Amino acid sequence: MINENLANMPIDMSARRIRISAAAMQLVADLDGRYVELHVITSTGQTVAITCGNDSIFEIQRHIEQMAEECPEIASWAAQERSDAR
Repeated sequence: MINENLANMPIDMSARRIRISAAAMQLVADLDGRYVELHVITSTGQTVAITCGNDSIFEIQRHIEQMAEECPEIASWAAQERSDAR
């Protein structure tokens, strides 16, 4: 069950963060439960499931689209990092 009060609180970015490298990601929708989960498989093989309640996944999509418009060079970062690693 998702606590809606927590879901609407701003994120404290000064809190300790855990950085995980994703090897694969998958969106899974539970239509009966009316939520979406983001499944992440890390580079170490760990599986993490993040539950997004209600329409929060669409809110994330809007933020990604906004970032892409405001900072289009972000789209080239992954390709650049891969070529730098060679």
